[in-house]
Amino acid sequence: MNKKSLLALVMCILMVFMLVACAGEKESSEEKQNSDENASEQEEVKEVTDNRELSEDEQKALDTAAEENKKALEKNAADAAASVELSRKYAEYGQYTDAAKTIKQAITYATDNTELYDELMEVYQQSGNTAEALSYIDTISDDAMRRKYIDEAYDRNSENALVMGNTMGNLTVGGMIAFDGDTVYYCDAANGKKLTKLQNGTSTVIVESSTEYLNIIGDYIYFVDRADYCIYKVKKDGSERTKVSDVMATNLIIFGNKMYFINWADECKVYSMNIDGSGLTKVSDMSTEVLYIYGPYIYITDRNNQRELYRVSIEDGSSYMISMDITYFVTGYDNNLFFRAEMSSMYDDWSGSGQEQGANLAVYRMTTDGTVYEPINNARSGYLNADKGVLYFTNFEEEALYKVNADGTGLTKLTDGDPAYTSVNGDYLYYFSDSDGKKLYRIRKDGTGKECLN
Repeated sequence: MNKKSLLALVMCILMVFMLVACAGEKESSEEKQNSDENASEQEEVKEVTDNRELSEDEQKALDTAAEENKKALEKNAADAAASVELSRKYAEYGQYTDAAKTIKQAITYATDNTELYDELMEVYQQSGNTAEALSYIDTISDDAMRRKYIDEAYDRNSENALVMGNTMGNLTVGGMIAFDGDTVYYCDAANGKKLTKLQNGTSTVIVESSTEYLNIIGDYIYFVDRADYCIYKVKKDGSERTKVSDVMATNLIIFGNKMYFINWADECKVYSMNIDGSGLTKVSDMSTEVLYIYGPYIYITDRNNQRELYRVSIEDGSSYMISMDITYFVTGYDNNLFFRAEMSSMYDDWSGSGQEQGANLAVYRMTTDGTVYEPINNARSGYLNADKGVLYFTNFEEEALYKVNADGTGLTKLTDGDPAYTSVNGDYLYYFSDSDGKKLYRIRKDGTGKECLN
């Protein structure tokens, strides 16, 4: 090979290497650009989760309707009236994220304006974003106001009630009783747990199956049918019974615009899905027997280990342990968790199941971040239900219903009768009396006015 041929060959090889390098650099650049675009799109989607996609005409109409209020806020950012009007216009077009942001901004200028907080609660009611609402309420610095909105958020009879199928306390005792104004729906413990409607003093069976975990949303009652452990819904008059999902579920909780439940078909892991049965999603890889939700977190125990208590993010499934004790039956209210834990050897020879499962089960309180941990009582207890800073429970040794403040003070016996599945509604407690044929009773929170309802 002569020098010219050799030089030409070398030049060809160099050109090939340069082309390959340029192609690789271009591909890498395109990948980076695509990655950045995807990340940007993901951030945008996350930001407008509660905003409905508008048509071009709808967007123009909204811009026109909002123009005057936006100008008013440019002149005076603290104009509460303009903020409310703008928020309502956003909400009218389904732009709930923007509606909430507008009110939150107004609150920064008037932190004691309850009308603004009421307006914000209405936005969250419309969007169904219960988790974000509770998280925001937690940031209210005035303790009395924060407590007011927590109480109203959980009170189904309040104008500021958030979207929940039942109270968390009622659901963590099995969701056996649910309320719709003056009407009571209950899984009749004396009649095979058939779904029964109590209205104007008359009880009517509306579902013949054995049921549990009642959630009321709109015109429908959602429940778990114990015949196949699938999720169903039925109209309040008993018509249009429909299967929502074939998933084997328990601990059903409708929290905002989502359902959460323990999926028995996948080793008792927590799942979520939309209220119509679509969008089935695994929330946590941890198997559990208990489920409690507050704000953007679920609280579960590790079923495969020592039932340690964990807090798990609804958003990404990340978790951390907040108690190493063997824990049963978690419930809560506001930023307090109440649970039963094996802490002593008082009842080493005792065993049970369900609500009475496990020995040595005293009642404890812990803050949701795990920073406070203290005993509430040392008697074997169950059917814990918390409401407005007060814990209600059955003392199994005395077969009596008690109440106690969250800090352990004010322990008061309310009634005998071995109450089970105690549920809260307004000023009353409802329960089934195991010593009186599992009949349905109610009693005022102060222990007066006890009466049998069926």
